[in-house]
Amino acid sequence: MIQYWEENEKFPPEKYYEACITYHIVRYCEEKQMGRIFPFSISQVQEKKEGYDFGYQMDSQNLFFVQYKRPQMRMTVSNSAVWMIDIGQLKTIVEAGIGAYSYYALPEFYDYREWYEGLEKTYFLNADDLYTQIRLQKKADQKTVFVRNDGWKLRRFEDYFSVRNIYGNVLIQAQDEYDEEINWRILEENFQGYFLHRF
Repeated sequence: MIQYWEENEKFPPEKYYEACITYHIVRYCEEKQMGRIFPFSISQVQEKKEGYDFGYQMDSQNLFFVQYKRPQMRMTVSNSAVWMIDIGQLKTIVEAGIGAYSYYALPEFYDYREWYEGLEKTYFLNADDLYTQIRLQKKADQKTVFVRNDGWKLRRFEDYFSVRNIYGNVLIQAQDEYDEEINWRILEENFQGYFLHRF
């Protein structure tokens, strides 16, 4: 009997993907001379309220957020991943008004030894764009939706974050309208595992 998919029990834990991709995001920004970037994570309780699980601060006026999704399964014929999106969590991001600078990271690698290709093998999708695609497919009333790399408009990190557009729509620019409510509150009180060192 042909096995068409592989469940994710053998895949690295989500924390591995978070660490791997965060490492590469920091390196990418340094190599592209975009300056230092400071990642921070928040607690699971706070994640339920905010919708994302990692933030990345570039300077006093620019930051963005990422929600990581471990592959739910691997299609064995195409070696492509399937990710499960919690639509309630996505709506939390969109309704908070941070969907334009929040991203879903969808890693498509399954082994610890693929660490060095982590960013190259990860898709990114803007939260607002993802929600629009879900609504167009008339799936917004579901609890979850499965995303594959075919049939969905997925991008790579550099498509959003290049020198050309790094200070465009991908980042918060009007910091004064968001800082007091989210950013500094998280930095001072709620996050865990804040990384201030260079990788």
